[in-house]
Amino acid sequence: MENRKDQYKLYKSGKLWITATVAVVLFNASVTVVSADDGKTTEQSSLVQNDKDVALVSENPSDNQTSMAVDDTEIVSAVESAESVGVVVKQEPTRSNIVSDSENTEDIAKVKNDIASDYEQQIAELQNAEKTQQQNNQQFNQHTEEYESALHKGKKQNKDGKTQIATSAAKQALDFDTSKPADESSPTSNIGPSKICTGIGSHSNLSDSTKVWEYVGPPVLNATIEKTWSRSGSIEDADGNKQSVDFHEIFHDFQLQNGNWNDTNNYKESGIPHLAISSNAVDNIWATNLNWQTTFWFTYSDSHEVVPISKVPGSNEEPKVYFLSGSLSSTNFAGPEWDNWNGNRKEYVQTNDAKTAIINEQSTIGLDYISADGIADNAPDGLAYVNTSADFQSPNWDEDTNPQHYAIEEGVSFTDFTTDKPTLYIGAVPMNKNARWWHENHNMNSDELAFLKKPEKIDPVTVTYHLNTITYEKNNNIQPLVAEITDSDPEVHQ
Repeated sequence: MENRKDQYKLYKSGKLWITATVAVVLFNASVTVVSADDGKTTEQSSLVQNDKDVALVSENPSDNQTSMAVDDTEIVSAVESAESVGVVVKQEPTRSNIVSDSENTEDIAKVKNDIASDYEQQIAELQNAEKTQQQNNQQFNQHTEEYESALHKGKKQNKDGKTQIATSAAKQALDFDTSKPADESSPTSNIGPSKICTGIGSHSNLSDSTKVWEYVGPPVLNATIEKTWSRSGSIEDADGNKQSVDFHEIFHDFQLQNGNWNDTNNYKESGIPHLAISSNAVDNIWATNLNWQTTFWFTYSDSHEVVPISKVPGSNEEPKVYFLSGSLSSTNFAGPEWDNWNGNRKEYVQTNDAKTAIINEQSTIGLDYISADGIADNAPDGLAYVNTSADFQSPNWDEDTNPQHYAIEEGVSFTDFTTDKPTLYIGAVPMNKNARWWHENHNMNSDELAFLKKPEKIDPVTVTYHLNTITYEKNNNIQPLVAEITDSDPEVHQ
């Protein structure tokens, strides 16, 4: 038989090329495929059976689609700009815009226009997020400047080696119960109390007490008196966990002051020692004619272990322990000889067991030499924290019972302790040593101090965006493939 050569046209249906009609059955036929794109021919081995249609399938179906790049320069630039000021930008999956015909210019133009509008809206959102973040940053920076300025304003090194500051960056870890809880367990001492008063208002200078132990007379000078106030407050750690604490004080090393409040005939002589200890942990001591030392510490109420206040962290985010030694009030009225009932005192406090003293910037309290001839004091090196204004007059008579007043305006707090059981040197000196004088002193916690709050950074603005692509099929209007089928086997029959 003669080799027979017929031509068939193949047309595209979806992703497949098929023949319009087939009139022969071939065995071991060699099929030559002519590409419509470049006219090149390749030989492929194909098994064609019976009268079924011949189907030539593209080996790479994705070749029938392509993606068109979209100009994303502006949106990428907006993303980078927003991120540069701290905006958190999250990229969503790229969106594909399908066009069915690559030569349909109207469809492509519409898709491009839709993408441009989409990008314009996204860029506006990115720019708004950037603007908001910039405002937040400016506000935070301003507050930080004010914070740092206030933190260091008036900061100085004192002659006693302490750093004096006007406010603190760290919150107070110690919190006394402001309801003034009472612990009526008796103090322990090598002397007994001269009198025990009970009931509200039992002692005029400790008016909120429910029980007061009074010690009067010369035996006080050699006494050591210890009082514990159970569950008087709490200690909070840096994680915000609170534990109940007991407050302990030992009153010791009493020193007789010159100035006899009780003797109306010769008030310049030494007075009678008088000490009153309250059942309240806050408003806890009153004394006349005495200077003394107080050693204090805290124990956990449950474990009874000593609270390591010397190791409490001191960084800005972590709590410290501050302790207000006493109300350093003063009165400067000497009065005429016949007036024996006007106060004349300047109270003081000092410690060698702390590195920092906190004194309100507007306060008249400061470090000063208080030693003078004819005046007894127990201040180390004669230096103590005291009212430094010679004509200072306390504004009212109840200031000693107002911790908010004297903690902020007329007191001193110590922190950065070097031991877990600090000792305070407490007392008073007369402002006019030729006049009658007296004093009272309260050891109280510094809950009322106005601590600075470190500015908190606002959570960053978050915004999302996405990119776009245009996906379309290759030109469908191309010339059909031409398959040349050649008889190569003489055994082939029509």
